Amino acid sequence: MPVVEVPLTVLTKSFPENSIEEVIASLPFVGLDIEGRNDKIIRIEYNPNRPEFSSYIGIVRALKGYLGIETGLPKYKINNDKNFRIKISSSVRPIRPYIRALVAKDLEFGNDIIKMFIDMQEDLHMGICNKRKAASIGLHNLDRIQFPLSYLASSSDISFVPLDSSQALSIKEILSSTDIGKKYSHLLGKTNEFPVLLDAAQEVVSFPPIVNSKNTRLDNQSKGIFVEITAVDPRVADLIAAIYASTLYDMNFKIYHTTLIEAKRSIKSPDMSPSSISANIAEINRYLGTTFPRKEIAKAAARSRLGTRNSAREKLTCIVPKYRNDVRHVRDLIEEVMIGVGISKLSPTLPIVNVTGSRNTNSVLIDKIKEVLVGLGLQEIRNFVIVSSFLQFDSMGLKANEGSLFKIENSLVSGHDILRNSLLPSVVDTIGHNIHSSYPQNLFEIGKVFKKGEAEPEKWNLCVALAYNRADYTSIKSILQAYLKVAFGRDVTTTPNSYDGEYANGRSASIIVEGKEVGKIGEISDLVRQSHRIRVPVAAFEIDLSPFLNSFRTSV
Repeated sequence: MPVVEVPLTVLTKSFPENSIEEVIASLPFVGLDIEGRNDKIIRIEYNPNRPEFSSYIGIVRALKGYLGIETGLPKYKINNDKNFRIKISSSVRPIRPYIRALVAKDLEFGNDIIKMFIDMQEDLHMGICNKRKAASIGLHNLDRIQFPLSYLASSSDISFVPLDSSQALSIKEILSSTDIGKKYSHLLGKTNEFPVLLDAAQEVVSFPPIVNSKNTRLDNQSKGIFVEITAVDPRVADLIAAIYASTLYDMNFKIYHTTLIEAKRSIKSPDMSPSSISANIAEINRYLGTTFPRKEIAKAAARSRLGTRNSAREKLTCIVPKYRNDVRHVRDLIEEVMIGVGISKLSPTLPIVNVTGSRNTNSVLIDKIKEVLVGLGLQEIRNFVIVSSFLQFDSMGLKANEGSLFKIENSLVSGHDILRNSLLPSVVDTIGHNIHSSYPQNLFEIGKVFKKGEAEPEKWNLCVALAYNRADYTSIKSILQAYLKVAFGRDVTTTPNSYDGEYANGRSASIIVEGKEVGKIGEISDLVRQSHRIRVPVAAFEIDLSPFLNSFRTSV
């Protein structure tokens, strides 16, 4: 979970009528966790589905609502200036088609504000931006930019001085020789043209989603900020623009629209138009176990910074600010009412049924499997069931079979768009995130995978991976043989096979148990290891546990 550092002085100044301890005690009741605290800051952990909490300004806004200081739908005044324009060329459409932007000025920057914006940018990049794949954010010194701007595709020969560099580099050089270029070049795919944002003097402002120009870097002399968001998903770009606009407005900046001109149409950014959602009063009370009148429920929604609209007496219609993307359904609205009421004011009730639970046979067998694997010197890990298609396929050198995937509609977190159909990508990704830890890293995961169109669309799989300087096909096969023999008394055979993509050519096989293929085994390919920045050999196998679980059920 992402963490925000909030200076205690900010809380003191924002809540002069409340004690600091009262304010801090309220944090869990708006869905925040306290990770740590010292005499200067408090570290607050938030759920990525609340991206407006990526700055302490958003946290203060929510707390003011909960404490009844400022309630209802926040109102934002966005100014117009015909000079703030961006001309969008059709040439960027195949690469990174969408751009959103805003201008904020008439307030000086301090180093603490710049740090907050950079931290906020990084949290959003890692969260709803899906590591810059869905969108990327550029923060610029307004004083260094000449409007109007142009967003277009350029050749790799165009050059500028990128952030953290002292000399001009071409786009080709940035992608091939800088750390930031190597890290994010895959987001642009195979193309000979690259998206750039130029100002009226034809100076490069940004090369999204890779790096900004050093010339427009924010510093404590800046008196205005230009925020640009480029994206492949316009909804993500609109959300981020609204988050920045609301944050800057609450800091007393003066916010200006940017006019985006494309072909024969133009739009203004940021779009702060709210949405609405309705729920029956009876349904809200039923889920909360309460008997609140409509007036009390509307007051609770206002404490969650939602507006209300006149509607039938038996219904509550709430207005949701643009920066909130997590209030989409009736139950989301009920949750906001619950937060506004105050969880401490709700009384728990016992269910009227009296039943005794017991463990199902699957969990009993899985525990036995885990005991065997731990005994073989392996360490258990657990990863998310919902993953990104990039992780599941692109990073493994695989092509997705769209017809077999369960896709997530209206995902609240960008990059969590499918149910995984294999454990191996997540296990390899775990090793890639621990390249600075000691070796060997011998890991296993038991979890569910999902494949549409099969007799059993939901199955339990086991994946084991060995990562150290001598990990190879022989070492991983010995683990597989020992596991099946100890756990089930089964012998295993392997049939050489070539699995292009995830496994090295000529170093992989199909796993056969009692005449049936149950999985794959092999050495992870060099391309996959490079994609995950893994510097040591990795060998792995993944098997379907269904045959073993089924046989266990019939024997009990």
